Amino acid sequence: MAEKKSKKKNFFRSILYGEFIPITVVRRYSGVLLLVLLFFMGYIANKFMCQLDMQTIKQLKVELARVKTDYVNASASYYSRIRETEMHQLVDSLNLGLKSPDCPPYKITSK
Repeated sequence: MAEKKSKKKNFFRSILYGEFIPITVVRRYSGVLLLVLLFFMGYIANKFMCQLDMQTIKQLKVELARVKTDYVNASASYYSRIRETEMHQLVDSLNLGLKSPDCPPYKITSK
């Protein structure tokens, strides 16, 4: 029982003081450890860049939707003005004596 406590105590002590991995192992595999460290750093950097790009894409999609709405509104307004102007010119060229009403149409009801 005393051996188990001393082994646990030695295990935790070796972790706290950095003696868990012998220096010979660190020296032997320093290249591999550096390569693994660089791999993880690259992975984290790539994930961060992807998240930034996804946020940018989301913002651009919202802006695109707004611009499309503005385009449709402007296009509808433009085409309605063109049609009205063309109709005025056509009526004036045919000398029909018609003019556009000043008040909006209203419904006639019978009694």
